[in-house]
Amino acid sequence: MRKYTLICILVVLGGRVMAQADSSKQYMLIVRYKQPAAPFSQETIQNNIQHWNGYMGGLGQKGKIVQGYRPMQAGVTITGSQKTSTAAPYTANGEMVSSFMIIKASSLEEATKIAKECPILELDGSVEVRELMQLAR
Repeated sequence: MRKYTLICILVVLGGRVMAQADSSKQYMLIVRYKQPAAPFSQETIQNNIQHWNGYMGGLGQKGKIVQGYRPMQAGVTITGSQKTSTAAPYTANGEMVSSFMIIKASSLEEATKIAKECPILELDGSVEVRELMQLAR
């Protein structure tokens, strides 16, 4: 009986510890760049590519990146009740989505800190940080 009780206690405590171990939330970083893109030197572009490699690699090593996606340039935007199609990606305020990432962070502040390191900012782009709510599994 003692053995059974001990096992039950360990299972309950283990579940609590595991639940506390990953108390992080998921945030989406929406990365945008200006359209039309400003002309940058080849050196600036190469440096930015290296910074991206370091940024994404660092997120991976820290266990912060869940997924990352980069939409292709071709796309269709559908708008309004008439479902009007435009053969182009959506651009607002002169910016277009370059990529988006799902990251893990304990708070909006931590996610914002991660976003402030994004290499797109070197090229006058922007990063929007949004907490995600899971709707389906």
